[in-house]
Amino acid sequence: MITQLAYPPPPTAPVDLTVPATNSTIVLATLSVVGVAGLGWAVVDGVRNRNVRFLAIFLGGLATSLLEPFADQLGLVWFPVHDQVHAFTMLGIPIPLFVVVGYTNLFGLMPWMMQRGMGSTRGRYWRVSAAMLLGACAFEWLLLPAGTYLYYGNQPLDVWGYPMIWMTINTGACLVAAT
Repeated sequence: MITQLAYPPPPTAPVDLTVPATNSTIVLATLSVVGVAGLGWAVVDGVRNRNVRFLAIFLGGLATSLLEPFADQLGLVWFPVHDQVHAFTMLGIPIPLFVVVGYTNLFGLMPWMMQRGMGSTRGRYWRVSAAMLLGACAFEWLLLPAGTYLYYGNQPLDVWGYPMIWMTINTGACLVAAT
């Protein structure tokens, strides 16, 4: 007789989760200030050097925000809908505006800074990579207590509510873009 393995049901998103409106506003405003500064830097750099590479990388970071719902579905991330400025919904997952703005910073501004900071030696490459890994942790550990999003379910390598696997995935994506 063949028996079927019993797996637990997949975790469900905490759809009733709410976020304090003040926290949502602070997160959106902070990421927007960084994003506007990055955009200004990209435009000035483009005009000064007659090269739109930085602007293209920055806007590419914006375009990657469309991948967030797929990562959320696979990585068990949920954004409370209530009291956040809504950007779009895809796959039934609401994506707040701060995520779209944050992607320009994380996948647009960071690869540019990494590319400029890497240099030509292996030691410098590894120092920049280590700094970015630590930066990814600091970024998440500052945002998670605000309650603007949550990792749910059984997450591997969870440290203070942040699954460390995402540190390597996000930083790795920035490294690939920078390279």
